[in-house]
Amino acid sequence: MNTEIVSNLSSNASVVLGGGNPKGKFALGLVQNEWKVYVKRPLDREEQDIYLLNITATDGLFVTQTAVEVIVTDVNDNSPVCDQVTYIAIFPEDIPPNKVILKFGARDSDIGSSGEIRYSLYGAGNSKFFLDPETGELKTSSSLDREKIPVYNLIARASDGGGRFCQSEIRLILEDVNDNPPAFSSDHYTACVYENTATKALLTRVQANDPDVAHNRCQNKTALPMGKGEKKDISSFYGVNRKIVYSLADSSEGFFSVDRASGIIILEHPLDREIQPSYNVSVKASDQGIVQSLSSFATVTITVLDINDNPPVFERRDYLVTVPEDTSPSAEILSVFATSKDIGTNAEITYLIRSGNEKAKFRINSTTGSISIIELLDYEMCKDFYLVVEAKDGGSPALSAVTTVNINVTDINDNAPRFSQEVYSAVISEDASVGDSVIALIAEDLDSPSNGQIHFSIINGDRDNEFSIDPSLGLIKVKKRLDRERVSGYSLVVQARDSGIPPLSASVTVNVDISDVNDNSPIFTPANYTAVIQENKPVGTSILQLVVADKDSLHNGPPFAFSILAGNEEEEFTLDPQGILRSAVTFTHRVATEYVLCVQAKDSGKPQQASQTYIQIRVIEESIHKPTAIPLEIFIVTMEDDFPGGVIGKIHATDQDMYDVLTYGLKSEQKSLFKVNHHDGKIIALGGLDSGKYVLNMSVSDGRFQVPMDVTVHVEQLVQEMLQNTVTIRFENISPEDFVGLHMHGFRRTLRNAVLTQKQDSLHIISIQPVAGTTQLDMLFAVQMHTGGFYNPAYLIQKLTNARRHLENVIRISAILEKNCSGMDCQEQHCEQSLSIDSHSLMTYSTARISFVCPRFYRNVRCSCNGEWSPRPSPATRPCLGAWLFIALTPISRGSSIQSVKRASGKQSGREKLISHAQPEWLVFIDGKWEVKEL
Repeated sequence: MNTEIVSNLSSNASVVLGGGNPKGKFALGLVQNEWKVYVKRPLDREEQDIYLLNITATDGLFVTQTAVEVIVTDVNDNSPVCDQVTYIAIFPEDIPPNKVILKFGARDSDIGSSGEIRYSLYGAGNSKFFLDPETGELKTSSSLDREKIPVYNLIARASDGGGRFCQSEIRLILEDVNDNPPAFSSDHYTACVYENTATKALLTRVQANDPDVAHNRCQNKTALPMGKGEKKDISSFYGVNRKIVYSLADSSEGFFSVDRASGIIILEHPLDREIQPSYNVSVKASDQGIVQSLSSFATVTITVLDINDNPPVFERRDYLVTVPEDTSPSAEILSVFATSKDIGTNAEITYLIRSGNEKAKFRINSTTGSISIIELLDYEMCKDFYLVVEAKDGGSPALSAVTTVNINVTDINDNAPRFSQEVYSAVISEDASVGDSVIALIAEDLDSPSNGQIHFSIINGDRDNEFSIDPSLGLIKVKKRLDRERVSGYSLVVQARDSGIPPLSASVTVNVDISDVNDNSPIFTPANYTAVIQENKPVGTSILQLVVADKDSLHNGPPFAFSILAGNEEEEFTLDPQGILRSAVTFTHRVATEYVLCVQAKDSGKPQQASQTYIQIRVIEESIHKPTAIPLEIFIVTMEDDFPGGVIGKIHATDQDMYDVLTYGLKSEQKSLFKVNHHDGKIIALGGLDSGKYVLNMSVSDGRFQVPMDVTVHVEQLVQEMLQNTVTIRFENISPEDFVGLHMHGFRRTLRNAVLTQKQDSLHIISIQPVAGTTQLDMLFAVQMHTGGFYNPAYLIQKLTNARRHLENVIRISAILEKNCSGMDCQEQHCEQSLSIDSHSLMTYSTARISFVCPRFYRNVRCSCNGEWSPRPSPATRPCLGAWLFIALTPISRGSSIQSVKRASGKQSGREKLISHAQPEWLVFIDGKWEVKEL
């Protein structure tokens, strides 16, 4: 606190603080030529709240005085102080609501709102009480029950207006009052006693408990008003609320008594069950309350037990029952019954099967005597059962009797006929006569004769009704003439049906093979032939290949014997055993221009069958034009040291001569690595091809002229690091062949200019393949730095994006695919894709000038669900499916094998499956096997 005293005093004046400043709480100070009073030591309002300071000022000549009154305002720096640390109150449990129990108080040295105290109550059961927030009076708010909660431990809190508080423990102890009558452990007791039991025997005991306390505390222990002018010491009444005394409200004419203290019921007179079999005794339990005594009642039923002196007696000496064999298990078939003149336990009959049930087919209810089946009966196994049943009472010792039960099992039609073989086979010649026997079938039925007579019939496989069967004997015979060339075999289904009602049946397959008879001549295709041969062709030139077939079986068909019947009088032609017509002379167009041959073919049957055809052969001028071949360049991409081999391209050659047949050749020293098909020009590379450049010396010949040509093969081997840094460009509306033949060289140059940073960097086109179900095409590539490493895909994608418009001047681009599942509806927390290469599944895209051979690649998609890897479900609502691995088949072609995908993913299922779907699909590895699924 600063107080300005004199504002116009000279700084040379002297100012002194005089009286009214005990303990030096205040002081004077000159601040910026002004004298000010300030607080020098801490103040305490509760110690002193007003100060009157005397201040004297002098300049050496004059003196002046003034008084300053300082009022100290209050702050909340004192907590309330509770009157007691602990409060204890004892009061009866029947105290009425809103009754004051005690008063809780506290003090606070502060004033104003900081000194205003309000009271609150906390603790378990505080809702049963009310603490007045202003007066601190603690009252009951509802009824209390000492038997439920005998003691309440509460906390009373006194809080001032500033949030400071103190608190005290309050312990409330409830005194017991006699408000609970004794409670029996059961409303009804039972006891049994034999009729010959001696008197004074202890029969049973009843027991009651009183929830009131055994020791009742009173606030005034010394005396209790008992009458006018009288007082009585109550110490002798402690525990009377809980002390219980037993008595009989009904002693059943004195036959029973009860012990007052223990509750034991005692027999007083002899019993006779035949006079009275039971008694109901009412027992009273009373406490010893002083003001009032409370009591309750229970009933004791005493049953007089019989003495066993009469054995059971069956109502019949023996029983007879007939049971069908198809009676279901658990079905009751018969009940035996026995009675006893005794009662109670002595009359409780227990039934059991003594003998005859060795096969465990039957069960008897030990109480009711009901006999039931527990296992299916079989007439064919056993037709009669003889059971000896015993009835035994519950006496000690037990008495018993026996009876006989005869069970006759009747047959039902439960056995179908059974053939002697699962499958029958027979062979019959196609020239068999009508009525000839084919095979005899044997079947039997285990049922009785009335159900077991068998009837045979052909129910399937004889569409033209060519066979018959004897319904009783099962003998199959020929019904119509057979023709092996029309039907070579029959699979007849024969049924054997029994005579039961309803009938049962069984069927068997009878395979009838028709043996061949050589009754068909060879057939030429076509019926007649036309061929040409150039003049001056060397002897032995192949002119024509005859195509012959025979409807008969192999042993009556080929090999065929060929011969020229007419037209070859000058022996200009030869016909070898394979049916190839060759020249035997050198033909000249000037000698003859046309020949007509009649050729015969004989089969191998006995007797032989023969047929003829005519061949028209024209002699034409020899070749005058050389073949023309287009140079071919082949690019092969394969994994390191894992090239499987296969067709890598095809030579495209033409000849202006209409009838020239071109053949293809390869230099002999290069045949260890490559081969060429002489007829169609397909080039085949063998397995294990190393990387590098190969120049193949090929030739194309029309028989007269031979033209050399070069085929250049470039082999590039991939490394694993290259796959981890790939980028995919997706083209729109283009086939792989069009891309390779028309755009690949140009796009490669444009792509190099777009993504290569230095001239020494290398662009690697790894694979191209169509996107299944679309007209799109994916091209996979990577860029290698001249130092040996590979550029990051993100860097390449950025450069592609910047140069996309320039690239599309060459070919239209649909998308540039990134590695983070680009183009996929991935809804999970994280999703990534990786690429795998199947080096054993090569794709060859061959055009006239360029052929590109590359391995198939697969995108493996993995998405995380709750921190664990699992497949990407397509709809967002689908849950994670566990540890599945989804592999996108790009492409997936009709008839493709799963084996290649298994190698790519490293999974082996031990199971092959062909994929026949055309739409995009997922290949899933589930529970150790591969499945194709559409999402």
